[in-house]
Amino acid sequence: SAALLVVRKEGGYAGYNDRFIDLRVDDDSLPLVELRRLYSLWAQTFQFDARLRSVAAFRRDRNFAAAERETQRLVGSMNSLLRDHPDDPDVLRRVAWTLATNNMDPERALDLAKRAAKLAPGSLSILDTLAECHFALGHFDEAIAIEAALVRKDPSNDSYWKQLQKFQVGKAASGR
Repeated sequence: SAALLVVRKEGGYAGYNDRFIDLRVDDDSLPLVELRRLYSLWAQTFQFDARLRSVAAFRRDRNFAAAERETQRLVGSMNSLLRDHPDDPDVLRRVAWTLATNNMDPERALDLAKRAAKLAPGSLSILDTLAECHFALGHFDEAIAIEAALVRKDPSNDSYWKQLQKFQVGKAASGR
């Protein structure tokens, strides 16, 4: 067996507990290999959000040096994931979303989202991310056009309607 437990205040899933990472392999002939595989899956799925929650907690506690270190770890994790999966549209989408929604590097986010859209042109989640990236850069008309098309394709998806409304309110508030 093998386990990896990292505890950080409010570091757990959605901040509900303190288990930043809690992975266990209870019965495997190669437990460290399996633990590494599980860690890779965790990193691809949960690491960005977990690190962002940590940055927010450090800032809230006025520990700005720790927040900066964690931000650098987050950027390093994103760059590593992009190096390991340069043509994976979902990886490109996740990194683009994280960058755009956290005002980290909206120009790079847009470039990554455009690459993802070329690799998987029919993916609605990638198009939603592309719209979010345009919105982050103040390209309101582009964001609205993309999101309106998503609403037409999937009118029962509430998140597309909410995104469209957010983009329209953002455009109105900007005075454009």
